Amino acid sequence: MMNGRRAGFTLIEVVTVLAVLAVVSTLGGGVFFRMTSAWTDMRAHAELDARIDQVFAQIRRDVNEIHVPAIVGFPPLEGTARDAEGDEVRLPVQASGGQTGLVMYQVEAVAGAARLVRTTGALSPDRPDANPMTIAEGALGFAVEFAPRDGGPWVRGWNHAELPAAMRVSIALADPARPGPQAARAAGFPVRVEGWAAR
Repeated sequence: MMNGRRAGFTLIEVVTVLAVLAVVSTLGGGVFFRMTSAWTDMRAHAELDARIDQVFAQIRRDVNEIHVPAIVGFPPLEGTARDAEGDEVRLPVQASGGQTGLVMYQVEAVAGAARLVRTTGALSPDRPDANPMTIAEGALGFAVEFAPRDGGPWVRGWNHAELPAAMRVSIALADPARPGPQAARAAGFPVRVEGWAAR
């Protein structure tokens, strides 16, 4: 004998289950998208840190090759503090083959995008203009400070007859493809003075 009820779910039960599933999937989707965004940002920060490490490695190589040229009136190292565009530093270097030259680091704006450029040229009091090489895209800032040999405070800009004791470089980069992620770091580079005597 059958009692009049059919086996199955009522309309209220089905609507309740659908509402619960909608809430759970909305929460799960939000968490998934936040996790994906956090992973992408973390990867972008890691890539920016790796680019900063590459820049510091190049600057370290150049600082280790600083050479005091035998040019009268030519500073052994020159740094110019420029607030708006980022600092500029010129290093007279001597490569392992004995060749001397001038290396300059500066931020350049090209088509609205800033980049850190390393330019090399002949050893002369003029700005080098040959072989510009972009070493970091998305440069937000580039600052150089120098530590005097007398133990004084760090200073921006250097145009003295003697070499500084050290050079501190601060770099801020952003991902040109994604404007959100940014990374900024500073590193110090001791300036060696073997075989150098003040003029």
